[in-house]
Amino acid sequence: MAAPRRLLLALRPLPARRSLHDAAPPRDVLLFEHERGRFFAVLGLFCAGQGVFWASLAVAALARPPARTPDAESPPRGSSDLRSTLWRCGLALGCGAIAR
Repeated sequence: MAAPRRLLLALRPLPARRSLHDAAPPRDVLLFEHERGRFFAVLGLFCAGQGVFWASLAVAALARPPARTPDAESPPRGSSDLRSTLWRCGLALGCGAIAR
């Protein structure tokens, strides 16, 4: 029975340590101060530029392709034609999702 009693005595906090934890610091302590420097300003400008770029690309994708003259031979239009409405709307949606 002596071993558990010694263990309890060893685990009991010392009076000197207890007074250190109970006392309040004499003044406010600043742990961390976040300063928004030049890096975050440049990062914000870069993100705004990316938003403008992707939004303008989405608008350009929705614009009609230039009209062709009837004299020019046109290649056969298939499902992989980038001038089709489905491709243009898909590109506009994708760019709009990235810009958002």
